[in-house]
Amino acid sequence: IFICLKNQIFKRIMDEKPDVMRKLRIVNGDITQPQLGLLDEDLKYVTSQTEIVFHLAASLKNEATLKPNVIMNVVGTQHMLEVAKKMSKLLIMIHTSTAFCLIEHTTIEEKIYECHFDPEDVLRAADKMTEEEMAARQKMYLGPHLNTYTFTKRLAEILVRDEFKHNQLPVCIVRPGIV
Repeated sequence: IFICLKNQIFKRIMDEKPDVMRKLRIVNGDITQPQLGLLDEDLKYVTSQTEIVFHLAASLKNEATLKPNVIMNVVGTQHMLEVAKKMSKLLIMIHTSTAFCLIEHTTIEEKIYECHFDPEDVLRAADKMTEEEMAARQKMYLGPHLNTYTFTKRLAEILVRDEFKHNQLPVCIVRPGIV
């Protein structure tokens, strides 16, 4: 099992049921970095041993300007997908989105909806523009979205869908109302 979190999250389990923790190997990473910022040894372990990925990492900051949420939610998803493609034992990757990423729809079907911007175009803009430049164009990018969180989660869904289509990566997207 690959868990890219701090040890403190599991403190209660470690204190109360230490045997359970022997089944886990905790590694620290950074979703905003290529290969999740994993050390070579950890990356090798993760890509050779992981069977199930729960991709929950995201910035939930509704008030954030566009660039930081693009980096965390879209670039982060892109990095997770790149590592997942290297996982030799991967059975499923569960990507967590949000029910609110499809604000203009009154009924949401179990499909991926297109967006008024291509994720690759937004990624290129984030790479070239400063945070201030993107913030100045934020309203244009957001379209019907009320905030950068829902917009970037929608873009991330499209990346996940495209990865499934092109590489047959076993993925599932869930859209909870709240996490």
